Amino acid sequence: MTSIATPVAPSSAPSVASSIASSVTIPVSIPVRSSAFVPPAAELKPVRTAGALSLCLTRNCNLSCTHCSVEALNGRKPSIMDIGIARQALETFVRPAQREHFRIVFFGGEPMLAPLAWFEEFHGMLADYPGTRFALGMQTNGTIMGERHIEFARRTGMQLSISLDGQPEINDVLRERGNKVVTNIRKLVDAGLPPKIVVVIAPHNHDKVRDTLDFLQGLGVSGVRFNTLFEVGRATEGDSLTDQQLLAAKQELIRHELANDGSQLSDVMTLRMLTDYARHQLRAQPGQRNDCTGYTCHAGFTYFSIDPQGDVFPCSDMTFTMHEFRLGNVLDQGFDPQHVTRTLGRFHAKGEWWDRCQGCAASTICDFGCPALTPTAAHTGNPHCEVTKMLWTFLEANRDAVMQWYDRQG
Repeated sequence: MTSIATPVAPSSAPSVASSIASSVTIPVSIPVRSSAFVPPAAELKPVRTAGALSLCLTRNCNLSCTHCSVEALNGRKPSIMDIGIARQALETFVRPAQREHFRIVFFGGEPMLAPLAWFEEFHGMLADYPGTRFALGMQTNGTIMGERHIEFARRTGMQLSISLDGQPEINDVLRERGNKVVTNIRKLVDAGLPPKIVVVIAPHNHDKVRDTLDFLQGLGVSGVRFNTLFEVGRATEGDSLTDQQLLAAKQELIRHELANDGSQLSDVMTLRMLTDYARHQLRAQPGQRNDCTGYTCHAGFTYFSIDPQGDVFPCSDMTFTMHEFRLGNVLDQGFDPQHVTRTLGRFHAKGEWWDRCQGCAASTICDFGCPALTPTAAHTGNPHCEVTKMLWTFLEANRDAVMQWYDRQG
């Protein structure tokens, strides 16, 4: 077994210049060192670059989790996106893009508050785009799901991602109805539709990473992603996740993965971190990504979010909270390119911290902060900057183990 070193305290890592690649391929040239990114209006055609949509079907949720910002129903009837708006979203983004593959994720609030007939009608509309193969997904709390939802997912190939922060008694510290969620996960697994799980690292579960992984492994889920608790919505009223707690959780995830022979669940965020570190050691170019990490994420270029009224935003994480980044509405006649350019420029702009980050060795494993979740992290953009530096030091102390892990990946 490979031994894993644990530094007693963070040390100063050698300063190296790192090459940060854009996370998406877009029709503009992105400088790798700049305090701001402003795409030229003449070259930005969002409806032709789209490859993924989040349809935020409702602002409402049947739960009232203490770390969330969406509206709990509290006995009220949910407000659901009109199917006509969903159709117009397809016409606005899918038809002009003419992609062979297009991903659509149902988001919320809780998307399963929409009646199943809504999803059936939407799925029927996809036949109007015969040149495009659709990958459907849904981010859900997993509490409303019934047999008919499972049958729909089986028939359409819809991938379900379910929020669960550990065993039911752990999950229910911030969330609700953990036992119901676990029951429905088991039903999905039995149906041959193992879901992906999203875990939020929080003060109450940061030291239970291994227990959570073992529990999810036993359930038979298909994947897991450990996200970090951000102080948004009702989370501003609870206990904050400290740097020490986050570091401990991340280090435990690294230890787990370095000892993983491929038979255990892997946290997708840890996989990315280890891969980025190893590729940097080999002086390889970082992989091109269409996700939330890198210089400029895919928000507003290949990925868009639509709210229940048809308003278009760069990302689902800020659809209900950051209205200053509204790009337009699918019911309008096209987009104002100057407005889109200015809005995306503000959304993706880097502060003065960007040039300082370029000389930091840890920048090779840093995600530089999400502009939708961390708009107030002015010093570096990443509210967990110090944790990232300490993780770099941890990886440096375990370089041989990381490189052996990377070699095993083939």
